[in-house]
Amino acid sequence: MVEDGPRTRYAQEGESFEALLTTVEERRLAAYAIAQEVIDDPSTTRFGLNLRAFLARRGWRSALSGAELLRLTEPARLFARETLERLHKRGSHRTGSSMTREE
Repeated sequence: MVEDGPRTRYAQEGESFEALLTTVEERRLAAYAIAQEVIDDPSTTRFGLNLRAFLARRGWRSALSGAELLRLTEPARLFARETLERLHKRGSHRTGSSMTREE
């Protein structure tokens, strides 16, 4: 594509992609500058550290009952199937649809 791309193919006709390339490069540099500001911001570091601490102490588990904690050990596929079936029933009920899910 580089050797036979539009930049090479149309170069003989006097058309230039330089203006487009310059604009794209300026936008790329601006986006990188914004990203670097976010990365350098102390609140980003705090967020990362707080998230790691939450995950390390398994903070999401403290709000769950014993039965709910057991669900965390089940295969994700089982959870997904049950959740999708529940949502499908809810959607069918709300729309009055009698469609059945194909297995």
